[in-house]
Amino acid sequence: MLQLDHNKKYLLGCSFGPDSMALFDMLYQEKYNFEVAIVNYNIREESPLESQSLKQYCAEYDIVCHVLEIKDHKWFSNIEAECRKIRYQYFKDLTDTYHFDEVLIAHNEDDLIETYILQIQRKSLVEYYGIKEVNEMFGMTVRRPLLKFSKSNLLDYCRENYVPFIVDKSNYSFKYKRNIIRHKYVSHMSRRKRRVFENEISKKNAELKKIMNKLSSTNLHSVDELMKLSEKELAYAVTYLVRPFINNFAPSLRFIANFKKTLISYKPNIIIKISENYYLIKSYKNVEISDLSPVEYSYELKEPGELDTPYFYLDFRVDSKDRNVSIDDYPITICSLKGDEQYEIKGYKVKVSRLFIDWKLPLLLRNKWPCIKNKDGEIIYIPRYQNKFDKSGKCLNFYVK
Repeated sequence: MLQLDHNKKYLLGCSFGPDSMALFDMLYQEKYNFEVAIVNYNIREESPLESQSLKQYCAEYDIVCHVLEIKDHKWFSNIEAECRKIRYQYFKDLTDTYHFDEVLIAHNEDDLIETYILQIQRKSLVEYYGIKEVNEMFGMTVRRPLLKFSKSNLLDYCRENYVPFIVDKSNYSFKYKRNIIRHKYVSHMSRRKRRVFENEISKKNAELKKIMNKLSSTNLHSVDELMKLSEKELAYAVTYLVRPFINNFAPSLRFIANFKKTLISYKPNIIIKISENYYLIKSYKNVEISDLSPVEYSYELKEPGELDTPYFYLDFRVDSKDRNVSIDDYPITICSLKGDEQYEIKGYKVKVSRLFIDWKLPLLLRNKWPCIKNKDGEIIYIPRYQNKFDKSGKCLNFYVK
């Protein structure tokens, strides 16, 4: 029935509700190697009864039951999200300690359709429509083997096989949007209507996979390549750019429209604030995410030698005349520049900020571009920015990383 691997050790995330208890019984009847975990958040009145009942039931069938009791926890506004984080972190801790191969969750067909309807109503970007049967969470494999079973199927299973369960009263509260969808729509769907939804979900995920494949071969930092994307593809591209910095970033339609205008604009440098600390930056033909804070560094070289730093590579052991550095300049300092500093070129002093503009130096690099100063603190060399710089096959004594 479940088609799982008898050679694997499973952890069943259980709530003593009909779905997880049906899965418990299927695992037991089919002789799978599993243990059970439950979290008592002490939020609902029936929570202690659920965890206690599950412990007793597991003891009857000689199944190990792990229980996490949450007491004196300070809850914030999004309790569901907090509970989910606590629950999965607990599963992860158990997995690491007892070496479970996979965690089993009893999401069913109704959950799948409800999730899809919520995703469509919210009009938000998703990485997957509905619920994945298998995915990686918190560094562990999570499997949902009941996605082909309806809620009514599982209730019937429990009744026919005398499997005990407790129904969470909050599942009937219309305070939650999911419950409205569940009781007013999904629970009344015919088998034919359910198949229509599942086919639609499958089709949308296939389309989404095409977008992901396209973006995987697209340079998301290139203005020219971003301009070739459709509006939907562009929305996903921006999401992937930002999420390494802002975990839950979800761009609005207005944000995508503004970003598209930014790409089209003839202005070479445009900054869009995306959070308190981060900015999306279009700089000439490049797009980057940054906090824009200056990167300050300083390295001293007392005599001709080699320096390999996160910002530049330098090797003046043989010659440095092409970098305007003589033996009389030592000790030299290689440090980050400031825009208001001046640099002498052919007898004329030029502001560093002016040089950056003339070179079309991207904004992100301006915060950490190096210079060489002599023993008197005078700038004697600034490496020129080259958009298509390639150091391969060349013997370079100084280059910016």
